[in-house]
Amino acid sequence: MARPRQTSLKSFFQRPDAKEDTESGTPEASDVQSQTAPPPPEKKPKCRAYRSEWSDKFPWLRCEVVDGNEKMFCSLCEKAGRRNGFTRGSNNLRMSALIEHSQSNDHVAAHNLTPQQVAMKGHCDKATETSKKKLCSQLKIVFHMAKHVLPSNHFVAQTELLQALEAPDFVTTDGIYCHSDSVDDMEKALEHIVVEQIRKKLKNSDFIGIIIDETVNITVNKKLIIYLKLEIKGKVETCFLGNYDVDSGTARCIYDRVVAVLREMDIALSRVIGLGSDGASVMMGRHGGVGALFKQANPFSIQVHCVAHRAALSALDAEKAVENIRAYKNMISSVYSFYRHSATRTARLRQLTAALSDEDMVSLKQPCAVRWLSLHRAVEAMKHNWAAVVMEINEEAVGGNTQAQGLLGQIQTYSFIALTHALADLLPVMTKLNLVFQKDNVNLSSIRPIVQASVAAFTHLRDVPGPEEETFKAGYKDGTYKDVKVTNSSDRSIQI
Repeated sequence: MARPRQTSLKSFFQRPDAKEDTESGTPEASDVQSQTAPPPPEKKPKCRAYRSEWSDKFPWLRCEVVDGNEKMFCSLCEKAGRRNGFTRGSNNLRMSALIEHSQSNDHVAAHNLTPQQVAMKGHCDKATETSKKKLCSQLKIVFHMAKHVLPSNHFVAQTELLQALEAPDFVTTDGIYCHSDSVDDMEKALEHIVVEQIRKKLKNSDFIGIIIDETVNITVNKKLIIYLKLEIKGKVETCFLGNYDVDSGTARCIYDRVVAVLREMDIALSRVIGLGSDGASVMMGRHGGVGALFKQANPFSIQVHCVAHRAALSALDAEKAVENIRAYKNMISSVYSFYRHSATRTARLRQLTAALSDEDMVSLKQPCAVRWLSLHRAVEAMKHNWAAVVMEINEEAVGGNTQAQGLLGQIQTYSFIALTHALADLLPVMTKLNLVFQKDNVNLSSIRPIVQASVAAFTHLRDVPGPEEETFKAGYKDGTYKDVKVTNSSDRSIQI
């Protein structure tokens, strides 16, 4: 039997049933032949899932299913009361997101919280309304103590006083924290609230100024105090930011510390447009000072030397230029030291002052270079107590005290008492000007008139005796003043 002839390769590989369909001419067969290759399947988006090994690396991590989706939470931030993506639940299921959160400021601050602080916050959350009210009263006491620089060991005495006054929240001792650690925890809780308030103010201030100064604490550790100047709705506000440790007093060390603090507060250097400081070279140096380093980071920033400090330095330079003032200042310091270390002498001086006048004795003061208004107070105290001081020192000198004899020869002279009254006219003008410069909010339009008025007052006192000097001249008669003999009356030349 002859094999049927093969017409084409297509007919050779075609299924018999398909051939029959083709031969029959059914529409299904024609459709199959006309079909093209099927499109490739669509790729489904890759779904990321939580991995259990992440919890081993990050013990604070917790995963929960919320509305059918896996979300990651940070237990440390939740306990610390922070607000970020990991307290609301993060759906970014990646290792990079966990690393980024572990290095964030919120997480680092929450990690540094002591267990006592966490426990303190837990107790506050579980407290009843009554205990919350009592705790709020205790927090107010701690805030009052911190505001007035009272040591924390005064807390118990404050609560005992309120109990004696029968304050409603202190009728019983239940719920009153007396341990020193509890006081520290309340201070840190208040600190957290104050810092959060400052953060809110920082967000509302487009531009920020910084005021810094170096200092040391009681253990002679170098510290850096930082204030912020904020502009909020057209009003300037000054905020105390903190007192921070610094390793050294170099410009680079101070700059790095300030920048680190600003980063913790999420403050960009582009927003820092002003720096206020003293006139030390480490601050004001044109090339390597702190202000110059800020200028490199933000070319629009400016640096201001504290105007009150500059006024005090100008007065100090004027003092150094006049020999009489330097000698007078040293003499007042010697008199102060003479009475400071003797309660007996101070008691006699107080009795003499009461006998000579109806006014109480004004305690003697020591001029100090770091206290801008100290010379004015020292001069006022000497002017008020001069007669009693001369009498008391004279008694010491008659008894053979050589130190008293030397002091008496200086403070009993005409030039000393005359210079005391002349300075009593001059220094109030300088003090008033300095106090204006020290105000928190100074109206710039009033600066020039105040400076001009001060210069005019100094010029007038140079040419015409002031009221205190006139009082001395009117009271000086026959070589005595306030019934006390004045020596060297022939030398009446006072050059200031």
